[in-house]
Amino acid sequence: GRRAVLAARRAGADKAITPVLIDATIESLGEAYPNLRRDADLIASIATREEEGFDRTLRTGMTLLEEATASAAGGAGMKIGGDVAFRLHDTHGFPIELTEELAAESALEVDREEFERLMADQRERARAAARAPRAADESAYRAILEAEGPTVFVGRSSEEYSIPARILGVLSGEGDEVEVFIDRTPFYAESGGQMGDTGVIETSSGRAEVFDTVLCLPGLYAHRARLSGELVVGQDTLASIDGARRDALRRNHTATHLLHWALREVLGDLGRQQGSLVAPDRLRFDFSHHGAPTPEELAEVTRLVNDQLLTAAEVQTTETSRAEAEQMGAVAFFGDKYGETVRVVRAGAKSLEFCGGTHVDSLGAIGSIQILQEGSIGSGTRRIEAITGRDAIERTLATRALLEDAAAALKAEPENLLEAIDRAVERTKAVERERDALRASSLAAEATELLAQVADGVVIAQVEGRGADELRSMAGDLMRRGSLRGAALGSVAEGKVAVAIATDGGLDAKALVKEIGPLIGGGGGAVSYTHLTLPTILLV
Repeated sequence: GRRAVLAARRAGADKAITPVLIDATIESLGEAYPNLRRDADLIASIATREEEGFDRTLRTGMTLLEEATASAAGGAGMKIGGDVAFRLHDTHGFPIELTEELAAESALEVDREEFERLMADQRERARAAARAPRAADESAYRAILEAEGPTVFVGRSSEEYSIPARILGVLSGEGDEVEVFIDRTPFYAESGGQMGDTGVIETSSGRAEVFDTVLCLPGLYAHRARLSGELVVGQDTLASIDGARRDALRRNHTATHLLHWALREVLGDLGRQQGSLVAPDRLRFDFSHHGAPTPEELAEVTRLVNDQLLTAAEVQTTETSRAEAEQMGAVAFFGDKYGETVRVVRAGAKSLEFCGGTHVDSLGAIGSIQILQEGSIGSGTRRIEAITGRDAIERTLATRALLEDAAAALKAEPENLLEAIDRAVERTKAVERERDALRASSLAAEATELLAQVADGVVIAQVEGRGADELRSMAGDLMRRGSLRGAALGSVAEGKVAVAIATDGGLDAKALVKEIGPLIGGGGGAVSYTHLTLPTILLV
């Protein structure tokens, strides 16, 4: 697609070409893939927006390439540097093959060896960041895994929240932090967006307060904890998770599956998951979409999920082959890696997902769901944050209390709050109009008094408690009502000094301001009135 856009732009076409390409694609593939015809308008909208985004990077990238081409053509090597090709690829989305084609048009080559080295360096940095061991290096983890085998996770049901286990290893971290390894565990390790469990691992000689659980290697669970006392390899221990926190995680995880289903129902199949966070106090769901869902669409998503929760349907989990799961229609959840044997979660009648996380036994345990907010986090990617269970109940109660307090303040019933607010706004506007009229009358009366102080066609006076806008108004009023050469008014209001000077042009107001400014520590600026031809200077 990018090559087609580039070719079109270089040929002089300045209009979007993706609609033409999409029409041709639908014409040739529409019979085999009916969804292409059904979602044609949506696909065209997304593709056109992507084309517009590529146009912006294309301009910058082509400038960089042209500069590199000119430099290479004038040198001995006749090559475009691999660093330039890497930057075009990494920053501007130019495939290396495209850069090589463009370079060949100028009889140049690209330093492909340097490009591949830079790409390899970037991949290694990404792998290192993903591993990021914390309390020990990878060799220490691997030694435990090879000696003891993988950790057995047995904590899916509430009956297994607290189990006996054996200490396999303890690795020291910073201060009192350690990583504890046990043969079997009820602690779920952070994966697929679900946060790791917390709890306690306790023996006769020590107690580890677990604040996170992670997979430090595939199959090896590290329980990150703060240790008091001593844990000894080989000791028997009681491993207990925070059950209330796990139950909240289960509610939010299952609700995430239902939210994924409801978004696809309302927004279409393109509303697919792009990431998630399952925390005990909230859930976060990132999904692909070409624009912001309307309030009505979000309300429908909320309604669909809550309708499912009301069925209190059973949540079923099955282990099967990946091929069979795909035949069942299970949707692969973003971020999870799947082997030949997979775990499938059916959340009621509507949602069927690949998932290795923990879930409620029935939808009724979730209670209800509320969407807190929705917004963009990048091009074509949106984010929803929501709450379930007791958090949703508490928010409902808090919202109701707020409505009742607001209604009581306005002496209205909660269901009539909007009408009461409208009446209060109208009353406020009427009071403001009355206040403005009284202020204008007061300013006019004060200006009349000041006209009695005219000396040689000029009014110079200090008025009390007037702000800058009021001084402007009074100075303009004086000039309109009297045959004056000028008016200079000063005031102190809320600790600020303001001076307004208006002239008929015979006096240099700017020069006057420059003389006055240093005396009061201010600066001046010209102020023009649409209803006056007279220049007015305000010094604040």
